[in-house]
Parts: sequence; structure tokens; C-alpha cells
Amino acid sequence: MLGLVLVSCLPAAAQSHSLAATPARATTKGFPSTVLLEDGTPVKLRAGRTISSADAHVGDLVDFDVIRDVIVGGVPAIPTGSVAWGTITEVHHKRRLGRGGKLTIKLDSVRLITGERAPLRSIQQVKGGGHTTAMTAGMAVTALAFYPAAPALLFIKGRESKILKGTEVTAYVHGDFPLQTSSLLGAARLGHAAIFPVSGSATQAMESQRPLNQIVALLPKRVLDSQGNEGDTVNMVLVGSQEKLEEAFERAGWTAVIRSRKKAVLHAARHPKNNVAMPMSNLFLFGRSQDYAYAMEDPASRFTRRHHLRIWKTDYEVGGYPVWIGAGTHDVGVEMDKRKWTIAHKIDPDVDGERAFIGGSLLATHLVATMGYMLPSDAVLEAATATGGSYHSDGRMLLLVFQ
Repeated sequence: MLGLVLVSCLPAAAQSHSLAATPARATTKGFPSTVLLEDGTPVKLRAGRTISSADAHVGDLVDFDVIRDVIVGGVPAIPTGSVAWGTITEVHHKRRLGRGGKLTIKLDSVRLITGERAPLRSIQQVKGGGHTTAMTAGMAVTALAFYPAAPALLFIKGRESKILKGTEVTAYVHGDFPLQTSSLLGAARLGHAAIFPVSGSATQAMESQRPLNQIVALLPKRVLDSQGNEGDTVNMVLVGSQEKLEEAFERAGWTAVIRSRKKAVLHAARHPKNNVAMPMSNLFLFGRSQDYAYAMEDPASRFTRRHHLRIWKTDYEVGGYPVWIGAGTHDVGVEMDKRKWTIAHKIDPDVDGERAFIGGSLLATHLVATMGYMLPSDAVLEAATATGGSYHSDGRMLLLVFQ
């Protein structure tokens, strides 16, 4: 049934019109003269760029993108894609004694569909990781061996604090904000926004009818490393429950990799020839590391080659089922990390081959109701991993719907 629901939501690639292009009514008949954007209304936002304590300054302006419509009086008063503004109110760079940086942002306002600005309240604070514990332990050990060297460790610095591009946050409307219905409807008509009956379920009605191609257009197309460097392309979209997703990958022979370093050490000691379950580096979307990491052994080499992918759950649903996105690559060797000058895995630059491999393995489980491809308008054709290795693609994203 989900496959049927999804197909009905997927217009052809050449079709540019959708629900959002439904003409709005210009009349205010049947609507109250004034509607209220209520105090405390949540506004879902996403950072448009990486913000770091390394180069930020108090007073700098920062902007965020609205990622979910806020419906008032049956109209998206704050439509997806609107801009919200904030101000950096506190900055501390990484410091000696192993202390990390600190960054505080106050979200101030958001643009409404009418062009007005509604005040927001939300303070986002992040702190960089510190090395205080490691520094203290290092000083104790160094002092036992060579005391004069111990004070030098006082100059160890922590890490800068960062809000990564794509990090999702929630702000709240600050104070009741009245809106003239005539202005709201007029702006909706000019913006070709959909108008729904005035009801508490208006937001759910709009989201449930949003075609999947519109959802994909709102999602990031490349993952980030912990420093905010863009890397692997997001090359798959999965629709289905968490249980179905886990069952499909297990049945297809994929291994959930170990997330804990302690468990990884124990695993390596007990199974020195089984490399497939060893941890992957953390990459980031929506401001968080992957929700799932899967790997599959490559018979050509157990130590330098393996198939792998990372999966993140999005905030969207289709037909009542969550939408997931993933980035799959094929490790084929090792190479020099051109940014850190350390050894890193080298991926097959033809990432479309790994995309097809993943799709084929899951299709063989007979748990896939729909399989196809989507070509986003901002498709990634040529790029580099976070470690500097180049790759290429036709830009399509594999679509899998679990039954």
C-alpha cells in the first residue's frame, strides 16, 4: 500500500507544478478579519552555513532557513524557505588548559509570507570539546618521567565550537503576532501557496500531501565532517518504518558496524580477521552523526576494501512513514588525507556503482515495494570527499520504499 501512496505523490521529472502551485483564493469570505500567530508557536529552522568560534565575532548576523510551514488561518504564514535571523552574542575561542571554544547565538526574527518580521525567542549555545582530562593525566605521567616537561602541557588547547551547516534547531514565536487576513491571503495568492480550511490539522494536511520531490529538494545533498567540510554525496532516499529498514539490511547481509571504541578494541582482539564490523568515522547531516552505519565485506580484500553506507532519519514523512537519506561509498584502498596528512580510506570514484550495488542487495530481499531514481535540481555531479578524494556521479538518488 505504501508503494501506491508514494507513486501517487511522485510527479514526472518534467512536471514542475505540484500542490504548492494551487491557486489561492483572493477573497476573505469565510475567514476572520484577523488571525493570530500565537506566542510560543514552534518554528523549525536549519543553519545555512557552518558557524565556528574560530572566526565568529559578537554582533555578527547569522541566518537560518525555515524547513516546515507554519500554518495560520489556513495559510502558510511562515512558509518553508523563509529566512530567520539571529545574532552572535558570545564567542570564546579555544583556550589553553585544554578548554574548548564557546559560541552563543540568539535567534531574533523570521520573515512572514507578508514580508513582515515576527520576533523569535531561542538561544543556541554550543561548546567545543576539551582536553582537560587528557591534559591532566598527561601532566601526571610526564611529571613522573621528566618533570620540567609537564608544564608545557598547560598550552594544549581544546577544540573550537561549531554549529554545522544543516544543523536543525527550533525557535519559538515571541509574543502574539496579529495578522490581517486580507494581507495574508493576498501574499499567499502572489506566492502560489496552498490554502487550507481553518483547522488545527492544517499543518498535517499540507505535509501529508507534499510530494516526495519537494521533500528531497529541501534536504542536504552532501554530508559534512566534524569541521564542516563537505564530503560524500547523499545518493539514496529510503521510505519505511525503522523496523522494516533494519530487517531489510539484515536480510540483505549488511552488518551494523560497531559504534563504541571499547567494543571495537575487544572485537579486534577476538576476531582479528573480521574487519567489516569495525567503526566508521562519524559524518554529519542535520547537525548530528549518522543514525545507522552498515558495511558489507568485499571478497577482494578484508582489510582495505568494504562496501559501506551511512543513514540519517529526516524530519519528514510520506504516507505516514519516515523518510531516510543515505550516503553509500565503496572503500577500495587507502590514501593520504590531503587536509590532515594522515592515512584515510580511498573510495571508488564511481559512486554510482556502489549506489547500484546497495539497491540490488536490498531488492533481493523482497522487502522493497518500489525502486526508482530521482534527479534533484541541485544534483552533485563532481565533488571531493572530506579527506580530499575526488568522485563523480550522474547525480541521481536511489529511491527505495519498503513494503
